[in-house]
Amino acid sequence: MPNERTVVLLIDDDAACLETAKQAFLGQEGNFRLEVADRLEDGLGRLAQGDLDVVLYSLSLGGVQGEPALEKLLRQAGGIPVVALGTVENPQLGLRVVRLGAEDYLVKGRLSPAALLRCVRHTVERHRHIRRLLATTRRQGQLGRVITFFGVKGGVGTTTTVLNAAAALGQQGRKVIAAEMLPSWGFALQLKRSRTAGLAELLGMGTENLDSRILEKKLTMLPFGFQVLFGTGAVGQAGQLQQTERLLDTFTELAELTLVDLSSHVEEAHRGILEVSDFIALVLEPDPLCAEYAQMALTLLEQWGVNPASVGLVVVNRAALANCLRPRDLRDRLRCEVAGIVPSSGEGCLMALNAGKPLVLLQPDSRYAAGIRTLAENLSQRPVATLTL
Repeated sequence: MPNERTVVLLIDDDAACLETAKQAFLGQEGNFRLEVADRLEDGLGRLAQGDLDVVLYSLSLGGVQGEPALEKLLRQAGGIPVVALGTVENPQLGLRVVRLGAEDYLVKGRLSPAALLRCVRHTVERHRHIRRLLATTRRQGQLGRVITFFGVKGGVGTTTTVLNAAAALGQQGRKVIAAEMLPSWGFALQLKRSRTAGLAELLGMGTENLDSRILEKKLTMLPFGFQVLFGTGAVGQAGQLQQTERLLDTFTELAELTLVDLSSHVEEAHRGILEVSDFIALVLEPDPLCAEYAQMALTLLEQWGVNPASVGLVVVNRAALANCLRPRDLRDRLRCEVAGIVPSSGEGCLMALNAGKPLVLLQPDSRYAAGIRTLAENLSQRPVATLTL
């Protein structure tokens, strides 16, 4: 078993069970930390804080509502394993709680410290093994990929590009999620949707508690062929984005491609997102100022250890510019390949905004749509393809 300390949360008001847990964990040379909540509400509050490895929950706390209370706890726990504790030997009850999602069912009156310690060790190690297998499977290309669109400065059309690329990929029959990892309502405003704070709710429960079942409930399926996770809508929650590896791993279990819309104001909180992305699309306009911002972004990514081969440019022509740089000039200046070029379509984008529909679907025969489809096709390749300029 790994040497790191295992954090165990016991949710029970039974003094005898608490004593058993203390004997099981507190004499293990500091390898375990035992925390206790004597009410379900307190246990749920502790779960929301994250940083737990396993939960021991007494069904007796819920009284006649023991199993529904367990379901509520499992939803809150997400990916954290939960072991149910009961007062009677009841194979049918044990089978029901395991089917609900508990790792095991133990009878407290027959539980020795050694047996409890063994159960927790096996549960935690099994959970960690599954996580390692998922990570390996993702690296081998058997799970989906995360592509992060990072606007080098505000107003370059990142959100519009993400939504249109997602729609184009959806039209190809690919399972796609567009995730707004921003303190804004950009997706909702462009798509004329209600402000469903999916990301805010996920961050509120702690990303360590996530699994695919919980995440899927926070996604909104759109009639354009892809799902979306709406942003937080609150600047104060941006700092919570530091712990996002589990969130992005869960995306890869649900979709072939996840397109992440990331704030142009990069801070340490975004580092985890960029580091675990399979590809980073730097979105910029073809002008010298954007080129300077892009160079700063590339320098920061290099400092964070991001592989330069996993970074490409997406050049968005939002308007005709007198000092416009050619894509080839941007590629050579930034020493970064171009994954896509989006033609200008100011009037079309305004029509799409009014319609609440991606322009690639509203005007499928336009030059804009052709550019988006080429970008989408390049992003769908393994590795991401780039343009020959």
